[in-house]
Amino acid sequence: MELVVRNMSISDLGGVVAVEKACYETPWTPEMFQEELSEERSWRRVALPPGRTIAGFMIGRCYPDLWHVMNLAVAPALRGRGIGGRLLEEFLEAADGESVGVLLEVRPSNQEAISLYSRRGFGLMGVRRGYYTDSHEDALVMTRGSRRDE
Repeated sequence: MELVVRNMSISDLGGVVAVEKACYETPWTPEMFQEELSEERSWRRVALPPGRTIAGFMIGRCYPDLWHVMNLAVAPALRGRGIGGRLLEEFLEAADGESVGVLLEVRPSNQEAISLYSRRGFGLMGVRRGYYTDSHEDALVMTRGSRRDE
């Protein structure tokens, strides 16, 4: 699938929030996304097929010693077409350029996401018990080292 991946802007928020609501039972609020747009350490991208609305997005945080995947979502009807992988790859390439590793939390029930992350070199680091406030589900903590020096 041909995609345009670009920086997220305020004009994207309606589409981003719509994708978020379609993907999560406890979605981020529009205010949370607005805050990310003004956060200096935030890495935020949207993916758009030509002539279509936002198909997916990713938000991460860029700390000096480690980058954090905070939110990655793809519209349910467009999953399995490489959109999430493309967004994640761009983030990982940027992290590798800074020679930093990447960390994320994922629900054990989200096998699709775990598979995506595992294919990109993430491994299990630990478990955060009761991490998700909506269900008290644990979070798997996964990490990936920098690939710059490989």
